[in-house]
Amino acid sequence: EQEAKRKGREEAWEAARQQAGTSAGPLSIPSSAPEKDQFIRLSTPCFHLNTFIRSKSVPRENRAFGLFLKLGIATPGFGPLKGNTLERVQQQWPLSADFQEPLRQSIAEDLKVGPRINEDDNPASEAAQVALWNTHCEPGAFILCRHAYHENPFMPAALKHGGKYQGDVYVLGRVEEMPPPQSDADRALVSEDRVTDERLAALNMLRCYLHGCAKVNYFALGYIDDLAPATRGYIKQALQPTLQQILKGSKGKEAEHARIRENLWECATHQIGNQFSAEW
Repeated sequence: EQEAKRKGREEAWEAARQQAGTSAGPLSIPSSAPEKDQFIRLSTPCFHLNTFIRSKSVPRENRAFGLFLKLGIATPGFGPLKGNTLERVQQQWPLSADFQEPLRQSIAEDLKVGPRINEDDNPASEAAQVALWNTHCEPGAFILCRHAYHENPFMPAALKHGGKYQGDVYVLGRVEEMPPPQSDADRALVSEDRVTDERLAALNMLRCYLHGCAKVNYFALGYIDDLAPATRGYIKQALQPTLQQILKGSKGKEAEHARIRENLWECATHQIGNQFSAEW
């Protein structure tokens, strides 16, 4: 059974690669892919990011997993920065970690003045996550995203074989650029020629959420059931909120977090080329 599962996953990955127009030979490692020691270094920021999921919808949705991998971007979304807060952020960019709390307070004050794009978002949580993202996400940081909904209507073809979902996955990416939020460089990452309004509508998404984007090189994918139990347990705890900095090597957790980072690296055996380009 395990061999059949492994074979199905390999065939799904190969079929997606061929559909995207790549050669039938082994996929080469991108020249910009990081080294293992860069990923397992606890001082390097690592974020768990939910890709516009709807866990309470029927069926459950993961709307931006394929979109993020195709475009090579990441963002927690939420509403755009406003007024003086935006002006201050752009003037002081890149922001230092010391600015996280002042930024959180400024965003929280702005959110008290409606209307907000999504009134269901928790304003305190939104302010905290947007402040974390803008002050700690930097070139060289790592992003971990998951796909765990077998019934997701927006599932990329690379995760299926013979129409069957091959299992829950995670991907690893490294931030290459972090332009100032709502700048021309930020908007260029999600411009109409990269993703049309029609495609966003098909994903049940709004362009106004796609801002504050990092340019990301997603380099490897792994299956969650291949991870060690301790790693799976840790990732499960990181499901909420949308954005969370993980595996920081907190006091007394250094060895555990290093082992989890190494396990995530070792199990991400599928090197990402353009498997997500043909259908997503």
